[in-house]
Amino acid sequence: MRCLMLAQELRAAGTQCHFICADLPGHLGDLIRTSGMSLTLLPAPNQGLSVPHDYDTWSGIPWKDDAQLSADALSSQSFQWLVVDHYGLDVRWEAQAMYSQGLADAGCLVMDDLANRSHLATVLVDTGLSRLAADYVAHVPPACQLLLGPKYAVLRPDFAVMRPSVLPTRNARLLQNVLIAMGGVDLQNSTAAVLDCMNQLSLPSDLNVTVVLGGTAPHLSSVKAQAEGLSFACEVVADVPDMHRLMSEADLAIGAVGGTAWERCVVGLPSLMLSIAENQIPAARALSDAGAAIYLGSLEEPGWQAILETALEKMREPGALAALACASSTLCDGRGVERLVEVIRDMS
Repeated sequence: MRCLMLAQELRAAGTQCHFICADLPGHLGDLIRTSGMSLTLLPAPNQGLSVPHDYDTWSGIPWKDDAQLSADALSSQSFQWLVVDHYGLDVRWEAQAMYSQGLADAGCLVMDDLANRSHLATVLVDTGLSRLAADYVAHVPPACQLLLGPKYAVLRPDFAVMRPSVLPTRNARLLQNVLIAMGGVDLQNSTAAVLDCMNQLSLPSDLNVTVVLGGTAPHLSSVKAQAEGLSFACEVVADVPDMHRLMSEADLAIGAVGGTAWERCVVGLPSLMLSIAENQIPAARALSDAGAAIYLGSLEEPGWQAILETALEKMREPGALAALACASSTLCDGRGVERLVEVIRDMS
């Protein structure tokens, strides 16, 4: 999604963009095409794809094969930049994909937040709140330009547009509308776990909950069925085109720690965060330390349910929501994609 946001901003500036994705469960090929972008959809791997901690396996095929298929897709057109956004790809893939097609003079922009592998990057973007340039010294060429921190978060421009009108309303909010967004696909079905936990709590009678999932989420149907039997009002929506509106109307969010964390900050939406992957933990702790959110813990570890109960009770206290809203709104203004496009154009 963040690559699509970047592509749309680049296209508005007169640049053509082409996507290379794999035919894996939950891919967004249809959305990319309907957004007016061209797309090469690489064939799905023969074996089933799991999500282990070994990122090298995430593409489902050996990296050399993946790089060659991608290079073949690049061969039909001339490119000035290659944008890489994938935990399983590194300098080996980038070198083969670029050099095998004579793209040695092209720029390579890498989106990362792990700082755990080398990249052939001209520009590297890591939006981590506590990320330092020293974290990447051993992983990128000396001339690589590092764009670090949430000021470079690539988000829909709608959030920045909504920001001036929403922030002044945060001081007067009460806990009434809760937004749950645990990721578009939510393979672990963490949404169901959060709803089940909330259903066992004593919540305000006027509480309204909205759950957001992607249309390809494998547990979408079961979550909709679960919502019908809850003790509080709960609506489940899929593929919403106006997430900025939902976040602006919500008084509190319960969500994962991905790119939506910065969307919440732009509109000052207080949030309770649950990490659903190990790489999300540092970001969650950094946001919590900044007073911008409350970290509930990891979905895989016991105890987060009790923290959620305590946090929901705290959010009913005077000033609690406003304090989180104020701290979070200072971290990200939603204009990162504009800054990134300016860097790309200046270097092209």
